[in-house]
Amino acid sequence: MAERLQFKSDEMSYESMLAAEHLSRYWLVRDFCKGKRVLDLACGEGYGSWLLKKWGAETVIGIDISEEAISNSNQNFGGDGIFFKSGDGCDLDRTLNANDKFDLIVCFETMEHVPDVAKNPAGFQEPFDAKWLHRDKLPQ
Repeated sequence: MAERLQFKSDEMSYESMLAAEHLSRYWLVRDFCKGKRVLDLACGEGYGSWLLKKWGAETVIGIDISEEAISNSNQNFGGDGIFFKSGDGCDLDRTLNANDKFDLIVCFETMEHVPDVAKNPAGFQEPFDAKWLHRDKLPQ
């Protein structure tokens, strides 16, 4: 089963359960993004960043290590207030500008791909003035 939803019909067939699983993750933060500057780490093809903007985020920056995914993101979901950048989510000092500030950071299905999990989550927090939302804090 694929980990990334792709929006090219010749590369991936539509699977409703996979789509529902991916969309439900973003649905969990829908009410938290209104009026916020959002960073979507490991944004994949960009559909989630687009949803966050549609649901009221002020701006959304999507970061993904895959240049192909970022190219597809810009083509399919780029627009006013939505920006996509290729880069390593574990090296945000190189990926983001020093003046990029966020109110909300979302990151789904990513940690299993991080080589040194014990080291990197603390590194995520350093450059940001943001509250981390853990799944045990979500409304039931």
